Amino acid sequence: MVSSRNELTYEAFLYLIQQAGLALTPEHDEELFSYVKNVLLSLDGLSTIDVGNSEPPMMFIPAQEKA
Repeated sequence: MVSSRNELTYEAFLYLIQQAGLALTPEHDEELFSYVKNVLLSLDGLSTIDVGNSEPPMMFIPAQEKA
């Protein structure tokens, strides 16, 4: 996760979109970068949630054979 102490740089963002195979215009690059930074900043508060004593819910329960 990106936080105020490890901020996503524009250069790193350009590298990521290049690696994803996206070819964006400079105007779209800047708009998307601004959006991504805002989303990451909004997620920053999640790092304060203590989940150390929580088990993840079972999202998939395999079918049981009938005896």
